[in-house]
Amino acid sequence: MLGRKKGGKTPEAEEAPEAGFGEEDRLLDVIARLLRSCGQHPIVFDERSPEELEGLFETWARHALTASPLSGGSPRESGARDWPKLERLFREHRELESGWVDRSVGDFSDVIWLFVRGLGQALTEDREADAGIEDQLGGLMRAVESGDTGRLKAEALTSIRLIEKQIRTRRARESSQIEELSGQLSRVTSELVGVRSKLGTDSLTGIANRAALDEHISRVISLANVVGEPAFLFMIDVDEFKWVNDRFGHPAGDLVVKKTAETLAGVFRRRGDFLARYGGDEFAAVILEDSSEAASAIAERMLFAMRDLEVRPSEEGEPIRVSVSIGATPLRTGDDAASWIARADRALYRSKEEGRDRASVDPVEPTEGEV
Repeated sequence: MLGRKKGGKTPEAEEAPEAGFGEEDRLLDVIARLLRSCGQHPIVFDERSPEELEGLFETWARHALTASPLSGGSPRESGARDWPKLERLFREHRELESGWVDRSVGDFSDVIWLFVRGLGQALTEDREADAGIEDQLGGLMRAVESGDTGRLKAEALTSIRLIEKQIRTRRARESSQIEELSGQLSRVTSELVGVRSKLGTDSLTGIANRAALDEHISRVISLANVVGEPAFLFMIDVDEFKWVNDRFGHPAGDLVVKKTAETLAGVFRRRGDFLARYGGDEFAAVILEDSSEAASAIAERMLFAMRDLEVRPSEEGEPIRVSVSIGATPLRTGDDAASWIARADRALYRSKEEGRDRASVDPVEPTEGEV
């Protein structure tokens, strides 16, 4: 909640510096104006009202200008201002405001995703129900057409046409609602799928962790169910990582993982790209693309970037050359998180089998016999 600005004189008019002001006086005037601005445009995050917050900052503004007492008593002597207490007040207030904004934005995001998930689930269930009704109608129509009772046939056909009309009406309404929602969601797709939390950060690499990845994948699938947003999932694995640990030790292995994450982060820089540590020496990334060609181009950039990487555990020791194997697959109709990840894992395994330091990218449309 934002406090309203009251009428009357502006702080600029009230405290306009006069001729002959020294630099110290001008500095005090600026500090007072800043404090008053905080009070006149507050973020209300606790039980205090906008008026109370404005009064609090007005008290401190006058204290900064004139060294007036903070609570009763006679004015302090000139120069006896309580700067340490003012600094603590301002810092703590800004931290509380920042925390309130973060919580509010998080709550708003959760509400949006609750709605998107619910709508996506409803649409899926409706489509499945429609398919069942259509199958039943087809069977009923064949049964009616094979009977001898004309009246039964006429009534059954009338019922079928009525149900078909209801289905068409509902689908038209659904299509209109989806079109309207799609226009709104398309404008904020990157923000919706790009929300990250400090709690979702991997401590070693600084990128998103597995929990954040799982949540992100869930959001991408939910969004695709509603507006058909395309996406590709990459699974990325460091080649011969066990050899690195065995030869150079686990601290060197940790350094390889960290440097790999930094290198991959340089590839996934676009708005909407999402990179995470999947576990151990394995990474995952999600991009909002609709073609295998685009995904292949990004995979190639990853391979070239990693081939240029040298990790030195110590200044004297030999450098570790690092490569990765990559599997990528598009999000397809009917995918859930498990099936999407499993298919990307199979693509990664193909790269490993074919010699490592390469990428296998699935086509957007499944090939014949593909699971």
